Amino acid sequence: MKKRTAVLVLTAVLSLSVAGCGKNAEPKQQEQEEMEQEEEQETEKVNTEQEFSNDDIVIKVEDTTSKYILRELEYEDAEGAISPESDIPIYCEDGYQIGHINAGAKIEITEHALNSAWYRFPNPINGTSYNYIYVSNRDIDMDHIYCDSHADVYNSEEPVAAMSEEYIEQQKMYDESMSLIDEDKTYTVEEFHQLMKDICEIVGTEYDSNIMENPQGMPGERTLNLNGKKLKQFFEEEQFIWWLMMGPTGNNKMDVYIYIEDGTDTSGDFKALVFPRYHKE
Repeated sequence: MKKRTAVLVLTAVLSLSVAGCGKNAEPKQQEQEEMEQEEEQETEKVNTEQEFSNDDIVIKVEDTTSKYILRELEYEDAEGAISPESDIPIYCEDGYQIGHINAGAKIEITEHALNSAWYRFPNPINGTSYNYIYVSNRDIDMDHIYCDSHADVYNSEEPVAAMSEEYIEQQKMYDESMSLIDEDKTYTVEEFHQLMKDICEIVGTEYDSNIMENPQGMPGERTLNLNGKKLKQFFEEEQFIWWLMMGPTGNNKMDVYIYIEDGTDTSGDFKALVFPRYHKE
């Protein structure tokens, strides 16, 4: 995909540089660009429409919006297996969800991302281009996975308690944050911003409109609904509060501001921009 994008950029630059050399080159140049674009669109269509699976894993991409930064993490060897009680999401190295692991499947974990909440294993599904499949510790039972960075925990007298202490604290913050959302209420924009401030205060981050002036990373567009039930559903499906607590790499809290343009009709679904910034203690 990156190579094809580079070709398109280079093609555009060349077309400008030879613009004065005659009109005969323009139709061929345009035709080449159109062929490149059609090929790219066809590739994306195949990637998002086709489903690949075995008994344990289903790969079907519905949205290529990147949510996490996984490509640049460093990994160590890990040993262990997971067998989820319900379907859990899986991701590719570009950070977007590519499908799920089926409930009851048994998956061997082979690597752990250093200082992160992410694990991965080789992609066993033929016909796909992903070298590894990634899972988050939010979705798996880490007690059955061994790696060097966990050695002190596993060698301790109470490994489960030592490992789960941080998770328990995060779970408390998550539960407290979710309890603030009134499912029987439809929020105004002002009430929504106050809700976000209260949630960020609980998880130890900041909700600040000044982030829009100097965000870290591109703002992401999200579909919101200020109906309490749908808002809670958004937080659950997007794992938004977990993202505030752990960030895209799993070990950085995130400050945030959600921009809702003045005059937006918020009586139903609407688009908003999420501006992120790494939190500094």
